[in-house]
Amino acid sequence: MTRKFYMVHHKDKYLSESLQNFIATVFEWAAEYTSGLT
Repeated sequence: MTRKFYMVHHKDKYLSESLQNFIATVFEWAAEYTSGLT
């Protein structure tokens, strides 16, 4: 079973540094996870 999640944010809205770090961490984890599936 595979699930897809999408992070949607308004491009003109300000994202705090901690939220930006969280998003970056999630993208890194997702890349590692999907590369491990193949």
